[in-house]
Amino acid sequence: MSQDSIKEQRKRDKFFSFAQSTAYGLTKEINRYYSQTNSNTRSIPGSPQSNTPPSLSRANTDEIDEIISTSIPEITHPQCIIFPTYGCKIIEEKEVKWKVVLAGWTFAKPGSSRLDRWLLAAGRTYGGLSRNSVEDNHFSSLLNQFRCQTMRMASIQLTLPGVIAEKIIQNNETHAHHELNAEQKEKIRDYAASVTSNYNGRFEEEVVLDHHAIEELRSQSKYLSVQANFDDNDTTFDGSIDLIGEYGVSVISDIDDTIKVTDILDGKDAILQNTFFKPGREVPQMNGVYQAWAAEGAHVHYVSNSPWQVYPALSEFIIKKGFPRGSMHLRNVSTQELIIGKPGKHKIETVSNILCDFPNRKFILVGDSGEIDPEM
Repeated sequence: MSQDSIKEQRKRDKFFSFAQSTAYGLTKEINRYYSQTNSNTRSIPGSPQSNTPPSLSRANTDEIDEIISTSIPEITHPQCIIFPTYGCKIIEEKEVKWKVVLAGWTFAKPGSSRLDRWLLAAGRTYGGLSRNSVEDNHFSSLLNQFRCQTMRMASIQLTLPGVIAEKIIQNNETHAHHELNAEQKEKIRDYAASVTSNYNGRFEEEVVLDHHAIEELRSQSKYLSVQANFDDNDTTFDGSIDLIGEYGVSVISDIDDTIKVTDILDGKDAILQNTFFKPGREVPQMNGVYQAWAAEGAHVHYVSNSPWQVYPALSEFIIKKGFPRGSMHLRNVSTQELIIGKPGKHKIETVSNILCDFPNRKFILVGDSGEIDPEM
């Protein structure tokens, strides 16, 4: 073997070793987001629950060769996800109004840097995925969400349909003692809120809207459309708010092992496999149950301990598997919460808030025994 061939082989071995250690590091990093699942888990024979790095078989090294030989400049792509929330009636200054919460997350998608491609290759090796397979596309999408760069202090313009702004126009004309011109009215009709994302890229703005305007909108649709734009970018990101009346039936539902197979009790490795390396599988016949409830007029609130990074995958799962739309309540995961947070706190607080917002509605609570759902 020539000297050049020996050097090339050593380089390959070095990078393959790096891929092994990266795969282990990747699973340890993702495990942080699931560190508060029920400790009463079943161990799976052969499951890598210990601190021993997974044993990876060395297969085709074409992907390693490609990463070594190519360099693609990193390009950031600013993104905004508007979380699906709900609107409810409130009494303010002895008047009936509607309260809605505009919430979301600002981030930049990772580019194609060498590190990002290494992480993707390591994950494929760990999960045994074939490139461009359904499983690979699922994993790549989720990995991108966890690798996203948080956009702190980003300025966001949120807009709502014009029907809700008539009350604002009336108030402005009363205060100014003259009628606003057409351009001023149009700006107000399109305006909802200007917000700035916080340290973890999240934003949340509570907006109180005119009762009659919302009732007019509800006669056309039970959802309120929301749009977001960055101040320096024309790209529009869409979202919706579920407008829920004072009376009726609502369903508060867990996600993992209630409508989606996650195998919480089988431990973290099973959770990782079912979350990152396998497309979502529905719990048999549950979509039919939920659709029947929705057909009777029920509204659904999905509550989960999963972090917001998995929202795109969960949203796609709900649509593809035929579950009804609804508000989504996932967990904001911070380092402090991972260290001292109490398991189940997020669910208890979220469910309590929903019950307080709708004191006159009847509720169906659906969960499983894998976490703390029975204690709810």
